[in-house]
Amino acid sequence: MASGFAIFFAALFLLFVDKPWGAIYAAIGIILLTGFLQWYVPLMNYKRNQKYSGVALISPYGIYLNGIWYPDGRFGRIDGVHLIDNNKTHAFQWSQFAMMGGKVPGRNYLTIRVPVPEGEDKKAQQILDHFSNN
Repeated sequence: MASGFAIFFAALFLLFVDKPWGAIYAAIGIILLTGFLQWYVPLMNYKRNQKYSGVALISPYGIYLNGIWYPDGRFGRIDGVHLIDNNKTHAFQWSQFAMMGGKVPGRNYLTIRVPVPEGEDKKAQQILDHFSNN
């Protein structure tokens, strides 16, 4: 989106302004910055998942998975949980408040998958029961 707006406004400046080079340089900078972020953010997530591989803590207050805290309370909520992959993985539905499209309030939804360790079927059912009753 940002790159598209940058190109649009650079084209407008190119058409209607005598010396549009400042706007064109700014548009190129915005395009380079967004391109860098599109490359870097997935790499950062991949490296975090490699560094904290398999670290998961589940509490009544939220989920800590691979270095990221997903709270169940004021700043986010767990909307539901179910077992998938033949009861080997918890799939938590987590959401947080967000402004969608500027002024329309809504929620961002995310599915968090947490593997169930072998032999922990009883605890997995307790977790499922706890978050299902909320």
